[in-house]
Amino acid sequence: MGQKMDKGGFWTPGPPDIMSIAWNCRGLANPRAVNFFKELVQQVRPSLIFLSEILGKKKKIEKVCRTIHFADCFVVESHGQGGGFALLWKNPGAVEIKGSCNHYIDFEVVCDQIGRWRYTGFYGCPERYRRYESWELLRGLADESNLPWCVVGDFNEMMFAHEKRGGKPHPRGLLDCFTKTVSDCGLMDMGFVGNEFIWERSRGQYKWIHERLDRGLAN
Repeated sequence: MGQKMDKGGFWTPGPPDIMSIAWNCRGLANPRAVNFFKELVQQVRPSLIFLSEILGKKKKIEKVCRTIHFADCFVVESHGQGGGFALLWKNPGAVEIKGSCNHYIDFEVVCDQIGRWRYTGFYGCPERYRRYESWELLRGLADESNLPWCVVGDFNEMMFAHEKRGGKPHPRGLLDCFTKTVSDCGLMDMGFVGNEFIWERSRGQYKWIHERLDRGLAN
């Protein structure tokens, strides 16, 4: 079962002795964000970390990687004002990168206890009119391997109406498309412990909106 983080993210246990973090860090240029990240690593003690919206360059992530004493990292640099991903792993030789783009990093994990398994750190298109692109990517990834598979990240979409509070009801068609995609890929939600509604807008006002956009899926 996944455990939610207060500042927007998700961590989940994998096979024995493996813990992973997926966090939409919204940039690591701010020293406060870096300090929060270090504290999080000390608390959770993960073996794998997927960061989205790093808003920075590879050298910055490499420096952070050394600071937390991880073996290596793989970075998809941001372009312009947003985006960018990073994967950091603690044990040398534990990760094999299989593919990446501006919406995911797909890799295999070498685990002594159960053998190989697959992990995809995912970031869905934030624009509604491009949601179908996210689901096409996810379906394409599902066809590439028969390994045990975990997909974790910020999907920028919800599966059910109760995953939103405040504002107008979310379009039923968008909910159904995401739910069908998850089913078509043979995935299921791993659940969570903690605050369901990580994304919010207009906090403390009558237009206060909460949504669950982060989740962990597995086959």
